[in-house]
Amino acid sequence: MPQPSPTSGTRRRPGSAAGAVLRALVSLGLLLVLLVGIPALLWWATAVVGPDGVRAMGHLLSTQDSGQVFLLALAVVGWIGWGMFAASVLMEIPAQLAGRTAPQLKGLLGQRTAATLVGAIFLVLPAGTALASTSTPAQAATPVASAPVQAGTTTPGSTARPPAMGQEHRAGHRDGIVTYTVQQVRPAESLWSIAKQQLGDGNRWQEIADLNTGRTMVDGTHFRADGPIQPGWILHLPSHAPHHAAASDGTGPSRTHTVRAGESLSGIAQSELGAPDEWPEIYHLNQGQPQPEGHRLTDPDLIYPREILLLPEQNSTAHSAPPATEQHHHAQPSAPPAATGPALVAPAPATPPATTPQDQPSTTPSVGASTPGTTADPHTSDSPTAAPSAPDAAAPSSTAAHATATGSRMPLYALGGGLLAAAVLTMLAARRVFQQRRRQPGRRIAMPAGSAAATERALRATEHPDAAVMVDAALRTAAVHLAAAGQELPAIAAAVLTPSGLDLHLQAPAAAVPPFAAVNGDLARWHCPTGSSELLGPDATDTVDAPYPALITLGGDGNGWTVLVDLEQYPLLHITGPDRLQVLRAIAIELATSRYADHLDVTVFGDQACPRLPELLPERFTAAPSVRAAARAATAHHSDQTRALAAVGKPTVRQARLIGEDQGAAWTPHIVLADLSDAGDDGQEPLVDLAALAPRTATVVITTADGPGDLPDDAFWLDTAAGQVSVPGAAVTADLQLLPDADYADLVDLVALSDDTTPDAPPQPANVPAPVATDAEVLEERIASAAAELPAPVLSPGPTDAPLTAAPFPPPSDTASQGSGRPSGPGGLMAKFASFDLDDTEQATATDESLERDLPSPTDGPDLEDAPDAGPAAPLHEDVAVVATSPEAPVLEAPVIRVLGPVDVIGARGTVDSKNRRTVTEIAAWMILHPGQDHHALDEAIWPGRNVSRKTRNPWITRLRSWLGADNAGDKFLPLVASTEDALYRMANTVTSDWDQFQDMTATGLATPGETGDRLLRLALELVRGRPFAGAPARRYVWAENLAQDMISAITDTAAQLAQRRLDVGDPRGALWAATRGLDASPESERLYRLVFQARHALGDHDGLERAAQQLGLLCDELGSDMEDATVDVLRSLLPASAPRS
Repeated sequence: MPQPSPTSGTRRRPGSAAGAVLRALVSLGLLLVLLVGIPALLWWATAVVGPDGVRAMGHLLSTQDSGQVFLLALAVVGWIGWGMFAASVLMEIPAQLAGRTAPQLKGLLGQRTAATLVGAIFLVLPAGTALASTSTPAQAATPVASAPVQAGTTTPGSTARPPAMGQEHRAGHRDGIVTYTVQQVRPAESLWSIAKQQLGDGNRWQEIADLNTGRTMVDGTHFRADGPIQPGWILHLPSHAPHHAAASDGTGPSRTHTVRAGESLSGIAQSELGAPDEWPEIYHLNQGQPQPEGHRLTDPDLIYPREILLLPEQNSTAHSAPPATEQHHHAQPSAPPAATGPALVAPAPATPPATTPQDQPSTTPSVGASTPGTTADPHTSDSPTAAPSAPDAAAPSSTAAHATATGSRMPLYALGGGLLAAAVLTMLAARRVFQQRRRQPGRRIAMPAGSAAATERALRATEHPDAAVMVDAALRTAAVHLAAAGQELPAIAAAVLTPSGLDLHLQAPAAAVPPFAAVNGDLARWHCPTGSSELLGPDATDTVDAPYPALITLGGDGNGWTVLVDLEQYPLLHITGPDRLQVLRAIAIELATSRYADHLDVTVFGDQACPRLPELLPERFTAAPSVRAAARAATAHHSDQTRALAAVGKPTVRQARLIGEDQGAAWTPHIVLADLSDAGDDGQEPLVDLAALAPRTATVVITTADGPGDLPDDAFWLDTAAGQVSVPGAAVTADLQLLPDADYADLVDLVALSDDTTPDAPPQPANVPAPVATDAEVLEERIASAAAELPAPVLSPGPTDAPLTAAPFPPPSDTASQGSGRPSGPGGLMAKFASFDLDDTEQATATDESLERDLPSPTDGPDLEDAPDAGPAAPLHEDVAVVATSPEAPVLEAPVIRVLGPVDVIGARGTVDSKNRRTVTEIAAWMILHPGQDHHALDEAIWPGRNVSRKTRNPWITRLRSWLGADNAGDKFLPLVASTEDALYRMANTVTSDWDQFQDMTATGLATPGETGDRLLRLALELVRGRPFAGAPARRYVWAENLAQDMISAITDTAAQLAQRRLDVGDPRGALWAATRGLDASPESERLYRLVFQARHALGDHDGLERAAQQLGLLCDELGSDMEDATVDVLRSLLPASAPRS
């Protein structure tokens, strides 16, 4: 039986196929007549009437016309008409081959006829004709793979099949809208061919174009009818598309099944179709289809794990999918069925990839059950109200399983220019700092897994922290200049963030102030260029309140630029339509993470408005039991601000914010978020009355309901069913930013898991052998070997030879964004404190002299009384001192990838072009930390959300292989995949990372008592050069956050262990060195600060102790946190004369 048609969502009836062929033949005949027959006729006619007509034209004014001129003109018109039609055909052929609509030229006749005839011919051409591309089917584009466009259901062990793996593309329902996924075929699909197949009439392509014009596709591109359509795009179709009904009523395959080890076709038929003897139907449906591992199903007795099989749709619901809550069974292999049909599944051709560190099961206690990742109808189902996904569920063994989840979310967060993603990540980083501060020794902070982890990776792949910093800095700088000039803040109708800078559309003209300038003399439109030198730093802008604290992202305009609005400009913002709750939740998350506000008060009414946020973020969100209660809270705020305005003599909040005096946060906005579907008898009236209060204050009302209701004239009505919305007072339109239920649930899970009250988790098993009992002589040899191979950059700032060492990533040039792209740390805060020296610590521990100083033996250690004046202690080992002072770096036996600080590679024996170094270094870091992975996992980690082909991936792998080089025996440090036993990416055993070395030496050092163990711990800490993955740019190393947090915890614990051990043996200087090295990676750790205080006190350095305490106080101020009780107790005991600030 032939395989399913690649261009239809249903099985074709024989009659329809024959009809298509007949139409194609008729169209071909008509084209031949029009392109060949018509010009032949015109040629003959022209030859007959031409000579007489030309002669008659010469005597047209002197003799009576006999009709010859008219006949000649008729022939000319015929030639012109034929030429236009021929041009239309010539334009239509390449356009339809490329899958786009030919340009519609005014005055060019015959374009529609040409499109109809050419499309009818191309429709029956098979994909394997001479017109087809000879390239192999592309891997599934990750943004497409998870798009819910399939009609039907998916069973356990089943997944939505990516179209690039040979599946049919068809119409389906998506949130009540008929959709269609464009497939990669040759000739490429066009709007005409889709209309022909799905609507029954190619001439209806304009309906599809009208429905999709301006929509953002899964790859971030905005749809244009005259542009090419790309495989994987999800197009909206008219609701009466006939083929959708066929796809959903059982006439075509709309389910898939992912093969597991031990399964057979008969077993799959039994579990999916209810009868084992129906296996031939599955076989014929999938025969010859390409599979993810490169196989094609040609033998019913031989199927492989991870193959994705199309299933025939069932007319009954007897075999419908179980609830989504049972999807965790996907990863559990079922028992092999009885061999009643074809043979069982063949052994997998490759060993399953090893579990990656970020996907390993965590034993963090669950804080709730996660919601199914389905979009709920706001009228009929509950919103996501579950707690975070339990990270103790085993994750799939390959990160390829997350490719779909991460890639499909990226366009969602990219719509707002990455501002929402950056804001969420900044909040998560700050909250994880508190988790690290509260973490118990030997434990790890809770980190996300599954869907929430995929969402976080999508956030990291789309964040734009520099843009958020620039917007905030530009507005605050303008506020400073406006205050100095005695002007009030202008009312902003809309702000548009473009690649060239920030545009402000004002509600009324006003004189521009730095860093803005009027656009072409238009005082109602200001522009601040990106990277403006007029932007002021935080020290200069702290003199005024946040100028526009209620600024939020509305969405993206037709150019893909970010549109922001100031909520304070609207007394009431009302949201209606099917996506109203999704828009409201996007606004709620923006308010929860906004960097434009110093503080916000948000009152929430309605169970479905923004579930769980009030209990997770009580400092900003408060739940109200009724509409009237929410209105009373906001009315009280309005009254307070009205009195405050009268007290300062200002008519508006915009003027009051520029006073420059501390007003005790008097101008903080109060925002009400209310879902009126739960309002009951209260209705909309209390909030409408609130919005009508005068004078206008920083009080905002945002409501959602089925319809507009009785809105005031100046309300801003957002109808999500209308597509793009127009911003009042500005010539700006936007596609609304929204958060579907599943994505909102993931974000809330991330917030919940990052709470410092979430229980710690035990550490994951280290990827190093467990320490074994070793005699002292062997340990001494090991220490000497490790010290001799310790890379020079760890101990000495001198550079190594260029071919051997890759330069670390330079920090971003913009100081405002420094550190913002790191996998950990709240923006540049931790970077700032990591760069501080602990008063005199640099003098005590970081000079060349102290680098050579090492942990002394107990007999050589200084007495505590003599500690401040003690000279350098004996070196840990002669080899350490030799390495530190050697003018040349040691030649390593194999490369070492370093991630405990800026990421780099040392010991490489080849070269790499500087322009490729960053990407190649990231690939090397990922590969050494994730051994035994396939190319799907690599693609998702390095190029998330992109459809990566071999032509993209393989050159990078080749560059890395060439850079690493080969050992003395000629064996490559990165073997060819084909030469490995399991055909997976894995570096040679001799290649290692500083993280593996750190874990190895730490495990052995902690298991070894006395000086030998301490020296091993010292060597481990020598590997630490700062915060793990420091300086990584934004949107890179999206895979590294879980690892970075694990490394920070391990470094902190090791430093604390060594510091305490050195204090116990009377070596406060060694303790100070260890604690300081730990603070390089974790400057927020009060546990290490307490050890610094004790070491300073033991050294008799009371001034240094005072300065260290002051620095910790400054850090607590920056974090907005008090010192821990244990820290206060230590300082009180060490500084009895002046009690520390708590």
